[in-house]
Amino acid sequence: MVRLFGPGEMALRLLPFVFGCTSVILLARLATMLLPPFEAIAVVGFFGFSQALIESSIQVKPYSLDTLATIVLVSVFLPLTRNSASRTQSIVAAAAGAFAMWFSFPSLFVLGGIGAATATFAIIDREAVRLRRLLPVFCAWSVSAVGVFWFSVRPGILNGSLAHHDFINMFPVHAPAFIVPWMIESVTTLGSISTSVWLAPLAAVALLFALALMLWRRDRLSLLLAAPIALCLIASVAQKYPWGPRLLFFATPLTLMITTREIGCFVRERSPALRILAVSVAGIALVYAGLSAFKNVVVNNRGFDDPRGAVAAIAKAWQPGDWIYASGPGMPCIIYYSKILHAEHLDFVSSRNPVYVPGQVARIVPLPKTKGRLWFLYFLPNEKDFDHRILTNFHQGGSLISRARYKNFIVALWDLSPESKSTP
Repeated sequence: MVRLFGPGEMALRLLPFVFGCTSVILLARLATMLLPPFEAIAVVGFFGFSQALIESSIQVKPYSLDTLATIVLVSVFLPLTRNSASRTQSIVAAAAGAFAMWFSFPSLFVLGGIGAATATFAIIDREAVRLRRLLPVFCAWSVSAVGVFWFSVRPGILNGSLAHHDFINMFPVHAPAFIVPWMIESVTTLGSISTSVWLAPLAAVALLFALALMLWRRDRLSLLLAAPIALCLIASVAQKYPWGPRLLFFATPLTLMITTREIGCFVRERSPALRILAVSVAGIALVYAGLSAFKNVVVNNRGFDDPRGAVAAIAKAWQPGDWIYASGPGMPCIIYYSKILHAEHLDFVSSRNPVYVPGQVARIVPLPKTKGRLWFLYFLPNEKDFDHRILTNFHQGGSLISRARYKNFIVALWDLSPESKSTP
């Protein structure tokens, strides 16, 4: 893109933007095939107004591609669940799945989930013909998955610091007391991605209710759509995949279709008053999601983050003996832009600890120094007063020298000299 359109923010962000717009179009087509009109409108509306998905479509990150891959894979695979599937449809599904895994890691969950669910249904129905038709498709996916694991996943697993980078988002198998809060937060995260931050609790309750209806009704289409999310949860329990918001964007079209399908079926079988209430609540929530997205993305959040400017400011004022204490979102920025700016002399540590120890303080990496100048780099929307909280956790006194803002990235410089006092 840079070669075609020249260096600049717009060229870098063009491809994710195209992926995001294409996702809306393809989801509209898929939803109209699987759902009644009102449910399809709700799915596309909440998907299009999701602030998280809008932002992922203007960032130089792969999350919009993950979402698009999910929609495409479900669309090309669904015809194979019918006995009337043609050989061409099987070839398209095999090729799309084998290709997608090389560009979108969550495709492994999508393909594994829908493949396992479909094979299970065929075994239950004793449909040997369907299994034989699916076998070449599954073989193609398996060969591609082995290649992806060997060349892409395996090096990351062997890298201890990389493998544990998002360990805090794993299922807390080593801390049973945190399991219930983790589960509540996990469902709320799915609701937040699908709608908005303030609608997240309502969306989470709706999703749980829809999952209960799905299991009660044994609706095979919803079970098929839920299988990739279940497989992702199993991977998190096995400590192999972080249950972080950005890594769950791929599940958004699945959760929306499950929720609208199950609740829609439930409401249609009830009284007209309940149907009117359900339509009213969904309509109000959809309007709120649209207004919230417009306010937060268009009005309050115009422009792009400037991590390059943040790192450049640190490099310009750097003195021998300085260190940087970076938050989780700040660390990749330092690693990348220190090389781009030829500032490899910057010394830094990350707040993430590769070893899970129950207790918030114990999970934070110690300060690299207790005397002299210490920089902090963090992401404001999710880490307000990050520097104050870190210093308080370690009972470290200090005085604030400067603080600058680069859109959502904050650069703060502190003096940790023994004679300085903690700044409130």
